[in-house]
Amino acid sequence: MKLHVVIDKDKSKITGRTMRKKLLAIGLLLIAFGCGNDSEDDVTPVVPGPVSLLTVTTGAPLDEFFSNDWIIVHDNDGSILAIESIASEGNFEIVVDQTIQGKVNVSRVEYRVDSNTGKNIFSAITYCGVDIGKHLILRSSKVRPMEPQKSFKVSVKDVFFIDHFTLSALHDAGGTASWASPPSILELKYSMQETDSRAIMTLFDGNDLRHRVLNDVKPNDSFSFSFEDMEPFDHTVEFTFPETDDIAFYVEAEEPGVETNSKYYLMSHYKYHPHSSITAGYLNSLANPTTSLTIGYPDFGYYFYHVGSVPERIAAWPEKNDFIISDKSFKNFRATTSSSYIWRRSVFHLNDEANSIYWHVLSSSGQQNF
Repeated sequence: MKLHVVIDKDKSKITGRTMRKKLLAIGLLLIAFGCGNDSEDDVTPVVPGPVSLLTVTTGAPLDEFFSNDWIIVHDNDGSILAIESIASEGNFEIVVDQTIQGKVNVSRVEYRVDSNTGKNIFSAITYCGVDIGKHLILRSSKVRPMEPQKSFKVSVKDVFFIDHFTLSALHDAGGTASWASPPSILELKYSMQETDSRAIMTLFDGNDLRHRVLNDVKPNDSFSFSFEDMEPFDHTVEFTFPETDDIAFYVEAEEPGVETNSKYYLMSHYKYHPHSSITAGYLNSLANPTTSLTIGYPDFGYYFYHVGSVPERIAAWPEKNDFIISDKSFKNFRATTSSSYIWRRSVFHLNDEANSIYWHVLSSSGQQNF
């Protein structure tokens, strides 16, 4: 599921919710957490109780991969203000009968036990400095069960080099690909949901980024064209960075007017070979594009995420020297920066024989503590 904080105050309540005993263990993990204030001069309003901390909307289908799922609200000192279990889709309001000072920190915590190893798996994301009364929307990225499928073939000629390619429909089931040079032909066999009629092919040959829209796709169709027949994107953005082979990159977008969690993957690129730049492409015919770029180096990394529009080119990445991690232990993890950002993410990862913990903390500035 993706976590979004948006301005909306539709406060329909769900009462009589119960919490599971395992929640206490999660609470112990989170109680030491806190985020620094953005500025020492910020005015911290005092709100007398009862206080509506947060309204939460959960969408269907819920992620069944994690058997336990909670929302936890803390104050800036790390004290827990409220814990709510997410058991089903719907809306609920988190209300506390106490005086609240300043903003709050909101955590989404998922827990499961690995069926193969017995290891405890924790996944947490915390947003710092959230105004009281915000609306938290949890949207599932889980795709509904696949309906009847249809297969088709695509043959792309005059492909002399492949850096990356994608073939995507709204509800795809994947397929197989083969390529050799010569004869410089990329052959794909692909399956998608029977009710879908459109697929989009993207290919980057190291110099040009091109696409081809396949309309009115029928079962057992065959499409054949050359790379030169493919068209350029309506918009492109080039991201440049110090060379690395540790790159995870994708662009996805929605079909306008179609109610679904699924999107077209316009491009996807993972760890293959060294890059110092990568280009993203966008189409005017699709809506709400999402761009995600993760760039890794031995002792640090960059993460870029942009939703809803074509992003601007990044003129300069943050400097590694702007960030300081003064304590890397779980109990006293402490990260700070000398610069201010719209959002800043710290990631803590622990993996031992008993536990695996991924904890992401987001804030604009100030100190991030565990």
